[in-house]
Amino acid sequence: MTNILSFRYFIPVVLVFIASCIPPVQGPPPDPRSFDEPDTDLLDLGGTLPYFEDFMYALDKTHLTHLMVENGPYTVFAPVQSSFSIFRAENMIKHLDEYPSDKLADILRYHFIEGEWTLADFPEGYLPTLALENTTGNPISLFIEKYDFFRINGRYLLDEPDLGTINGYIHSIGIVLEIPDLMDHLAINRDFSLIRKILNRRDIDPIFVMRLSNDDPVTFFAPANAAINSIIE
Repeated sequence: MTNILSFRYFIPVVLVFIASCIPPVQGPPPDPRSFDEPDTDLLDLGGTLPYFEDFMYALDKTHLTHLMVENGPYTVFAPVQSSFSIFRAENMIKHLDEYPSDKLADILRYHFIEGEWTLADFPEGYLPTLALENTTGNPISLFIEKYDFFRINGRYLLDEPDLGTINGYIHSIGIVLEIPDLMDHLAINRDFSLIRKILNRRDIDPIFVMRLSNDDPVTFFAPANAAINSIIE
């Protein structure tokens, strides 16, 4: 009887000892975007997140890092690491240092929009960027659509939206936004789908079509679908 009671008292002791040896359950790692400091700016956030390493390097290479800390506020579409892998492959380079700095600077400016825009706040249509057209100096626009998904220049590119700072927002995207030419804009905006088809017809002068895609400045009054349909009807 004494042995039985001793064994009963021994079991809880053993269980307590075993429990004390089990390490506590570790929670998820802290979110690097969760800043307690009220003065976190775009540069702080971009420099903290590892998947913006190439983007931050490109800004430093082109002397555009100041855009992340001065003036503004700005909304930035920041490409993640895999985006620059695609960019390097498409341009047949192994490192960003091989890409012309002036062209890279224009591309990076194309990822900046003045003002603070969350995903919900973005209007549909064209928004001017910090990239400027060479001849006129006018801002080059990107095209925002929200009819089913949030699309930039006709493509669903968002990776992670609404990363807020004191001087703007970062929206991470899955591709480097290269500056579209006139024909690209006609393809991006579905309201120009009919004029795009007309320009692709075999009886249209190919030299005229080529002028819309080369580097020479051209102003093209493109009729929207509604205008073309009004003539057809």
